[in-house]
Amino acid sequence: MLKAFAISIAILCGGLSAANAQAPAEPYPARPITLVVPFAAGGVTDVVARVIGARMSELLGQPLVVENRVGAGGSIGTTFAAHAAPNGYTLLLGNGGTHSTSPITERGVAYDPNKDFTFIAPFGSYSFVLVCNPKVPVTSVAELVALARRQPGKLSYGTAGIGSNVHFIFEYFKLRAGVDITHVPYRGAGPMVADLLAGTTDCSFDGTSRPHIESGRLRALAVAGIRRDPLYPEVPTLDEAGLSGFNLPGWQSLMGPRGMSPTIVRILNEAANTAVRDPDVIAKLRNIGFVAQGGTPAELEKFVAEDTATFRRIARDAKIQLQ
Repeated sequence: MLKAFAISIAILCGGLSAANAQAPAEPYPARPITLVVPFAAGGVTDVVARVIGARMSELLGQPLVVENRVGAGGSIGTTFAAHAAPNGYTLLLGNGGTHSTSPITERGVAYDPNKDFTFIAPFGSYSFVLVCNPKVPVTSVAELVALARRQPGKLSYGTAGIGSNVHFIFEYFKLRAGVDITHVPYRGAGPMVADLLAGTTDCSFDGTSRPHIESGRLRALAVAGIRRDPLYPEVPTLDEAGLSGFNLPGWQSLMGPRGMSPTIVRILNEAANTAVRDPDVIAKLRNIGFVAQGGTPAELEKFVAEDTATFRRIARDAKIQLQ
């Protein structure tokens, strides 16, 4: 009798184990998702995150909550996201600053930009436009270069921080143009643009200045590319201005910690690609000069590898050192 009872219990337990093994996992997403933006509110990364994130929230049926974790050229927030659990509930808005420049310039960066992330989807790209406050008496790259050479170190340029992509781009511009312009780092693109508009700093490369250019509050001198941007058709490229081959676009993409489930990546990729094709999203981002684009995880991974290699070459040529 005892033996029969033991056999019955074993069969019952086995049946329960099989049922548990076949039970579906918790549907994703089942709760709000944190989208880490490693720069201050108001900059291009923050705007892109909020516009696309709002549409993705509707598609996923759960909020994508933007969390600004700023500092160290974006590496503080990026480190936090890289070390989060790979369950799809902590994501990162990565870009050239977090992946192509901060790992080169910031000491103690605790992530590998190519190995420590799950690449989910490109969000799009934008042109970095060389802009100056109108108080600076120049209307072209040639005039800016001439003024900087007459007054070495007097002009200033702002960035979102040491190690940010604009830091690299402007240092590369200084190298190519043979000028000395003083770097003023900020804790994000938002405060940098505010001081640029106020005339506290003189110049920068920026990807969100379209409204300020159109209003006359900033003067556009050139686009950091080899082809004119359709959003700025009247603005020449740096290639046209004499810096041949100068082509450094900005980009924003969705990533997560390494080791995320392929199923979760597929769900997020599909939501991201649907969001960036939404006409309202396209229009809102176009207003700041951002071109919404989607793609596959493999395409994003390949692009990031190429971009990090490009900026390592720039760091070597411009002698940008660890801070």
